[in-house]
Amino acid sequence: KKQHLGGASYQIEDDGLTDYGIGDLVAGLPCYQQRISLAAEKDCIVQTATGLVIARRLRLGETPGKYNLVCTNPQTSAKKPVFYDMDLISAAPIIRHYRRNSSW
Repeated sequence: KKQHLGGASYQIEDDGLTDYGIGDLVAGLPCYQQRISLAAEKDCIVQTATGLVIARRLRLGETPGKYNLVCTNPQTSAKKPVFYDMDLISAAPIIRHYRRNSSW
């Protein structure tokens, strides 16, 4: 396996994304600044300017340079299924998925 310094990992904490279960571990390589837009329409680990780290579908916001973070699960129990026009520090498209009940 190849390890990447600076990679992002996150343990799923809610049912916001359809393809991932609570407790699953996901990982990806972060994009910063203008490159964040390359991750649009992908499930990502995102870090917001306010310090929130969460896994959500990344969409372009109404305001240039801002992004919407969207749940893909229509029956999500997340208190806020969409975050609108967020400033982001990074977005890491999810490229690895380890299910909670498999051996990590």
